[in-house]
Amino acid sequence: MGRIVSELATSDIDGYGEVNARVAWRPRPNVELALTGQNLLRDERTEFTNDGFLNFSNKVERSVFGSLTVRF
Repeated sequence: MGRIVSELATSDIDGYGEVNARVAWRPRPNVELALTGQNLLRDERTEFTNDGFLNFSNKVERSVFGSLTVRF
């Protein structure tokens, strides 16, 4: 899945494109192994900033994780 986000002029944050991906395999009908990656195009990006009293920013990092699902 890909997405494009426009710039936030009020917070001086540039627009960006990003990609998430998921690959899954079912070795048996009730078992699924999956590998998911989020925000794969860069190490981190600033999501938003607060230019007011608190003066903080939120950074989002690349992440990759696996999962095992067993249905009974």
